[in-house]
This record gives sequence, structure tokens and C-alpha cells, in this order.
Amino acid sequence: MKKFTMIFLLFFITCENVKNYEKIEELRNIYILINLTDKKKLKEICVESENIALSCIGTINTISYIILLNTFYQININTASPDPLDYCEQIIDSPTMIQGNLSFDAQRCHFQCNQIYWQSINNCNDYTSNINSYSKCLPGIWINNCENQVLKNCLRNCFLYGDPIFFIPNP
Repeated sequence: MKKFTMIFLLFFITCENVKNYEKIEELRNIYILINLTDKKKLKEICVESENIALSCIGTINTISYIILLNTFYQININTASPDPLDYCEQIIDSPTMIQGNLSFDAQRCHFQCNQIYWQSINNCNDYTSNINSYSKCLPGIWINNCENQVLKNCLRNCFLYGDPIFFIPNP
């Protein structure tokens, strides 16, 4: 009788743990689906990031910045009137992003960290230094080339901890 009671108790405890795990797993999946970056949200983040970059760069240096984007992302942004609302979708769909197999969440990390970078600059008038630091931290090359600690730490933290799965601990 004792053996039967022990087995029953172990079975009951195991079943309860499975039910709890299933509930946590369901919550985790819902959380992930809610927080996944879609293309529309990604474009909004890109536009915000690019607006901050352009405001720091200033009108004088805008064309050279756009040429950098055109070259790196292999796209064709109109240098006469560059508007992030128009060119962010080009960046998202660019050969650089596609060939690099960058998911929308990976792209989100880059755009959000770019935004933090441009906001952290103390002297927006030093275009050459700012753009030199920025250009070493672009997608696909930042791991080996990025020297700016603000941008590098942001990217590293976003890629290590920015995945929604990490926010809900496993049981």
C-alpha cells in the first residue's frame, strides 16, 4: 500500500509540474508573439533613428551621410531630398540586410542602438569623427570593427539579452 501511495504521489506531483510548465510555456509564447517586431514597427524604429541621425549630422553633411548609406546598404536613396519615411523601407529590404540574414529583431537592435549612438554624441559638429565611428558599427561588420563603446555595448546587450525569450525564465 505504501508503494502505491508513493507512486501515486509522485505521479500527481509530476502532473502538476507539467501543467505549470505548460502554462508558463503558453505565456512565454504569447509574450513572444506580442513582442515580435513586424516590418511596420521596424520601419517606425528606423525612421526615428534616422531622424535623430540627420538632426545631428546637419544639412551640410546630409548628402555624404546618404552616400554612405547608399554604398553600405547597396540601395539608392534620393540625395536631393532624403526622407527616412521614404528610405527606411529600402534599408530594411536592402541586399545587406537580406544577405546578412538579419531578422527584423536583429535589425531592430541596430536601429535602436544607432539611435542611442546619435543621441550620445556630445559634439555633432565633428562629422568626420562621428561618421567614422558609426560606419565601423554597421550590420555585419560591427563585431570585429566597432570601436565606439556606447554603440558596441548596446549592440552586444541587445543581441545577447534583447530576445523576448530571455525575459521569461524557464522553470
